[in-house]
Amino acid sequence: MDLELDTWNNLSNILKNLIQIGFFFLTGVLAYFSYRHAKKSLFSPMKNEIFKKQVLKLEEFKESYGRITSEDDLFTAHRFEEIFIYNWMKLFAKLKEPDTDPNLLLDTFRRRMFIELSGPETVESRIFPGYYRDIEGKIPKLALSHNYINISNSLKEIITSNLIPAKIQRKAEKLQDSTENILKEIVTYLESNVSEIKITDDNNIEGAMKGYYNFHPSKTDLYDQYRECINSIREYLNTDKIMN
Repeated sequence: MDLELDTWNNLSNILKNLIQIGFFFLTGVLAYFSYRHAKKSLFSPMKNEIFKKQVLKLEEFKESYGRITSEDDLFTAHRFEEIFIYNWMKLFAKLKEPDTDPNLLLDTFRRRMFIELSGPETVESRIFPGYYRDIEGKIPKLALSHNYINISNSLKEIITSNLIPAKIQRKAEKLQDSTENILKEIVTYLESNVSEIKITDDNNIEGAMKGYYNFHPSKTDLYDQYRECINSIREYLNTDKIMN
């Protein structure tokens, strides 16, 4: 009789322990899902707000280029042709009248071409170290178009923003490199043709147009990098994952 009672007590204790374990397990599961729900409810508005800011910044970036459907569209968006022509004219004027500021001589042309006298500091220090010197036969400062500066600043905002995903920023950096490479090519062309520019009998605009006709920039690479950057933005904006 005592043996049966002991057995029954043991079974009762085991059952009681199992019930307690089950209770604590169920409580833990419920607490976990409650936490997830609360976390989602708490942070979803914050995530949505961040996503809205990302969309706004990325849309502003894309709009800085305008409507781009080809290599020529992208090249025109930066006004690289005006950059080349004005700086060719600037070098021509400096070679002909080395004691006069060429920007003063070309002030009318500069305004018509929407050329700025100073470019972004990041561009100057990054791709033209040692180039900004007032030496005969050199352009003291590469003048940039207003459009180029706007696009350059837009790129910089994407690359340095803590709101933009790293994948898009890497694509933007490659696009920035390709964009600045066109400026390098302009500089290289002008510097390698100083002697021809110096002896030309053409006036400013005619000589500049002839020089531009012989200039063959890397439009394809620039366009490829632009498309990759834009595609990465589209891929991100179409995804259901707002934040990783």
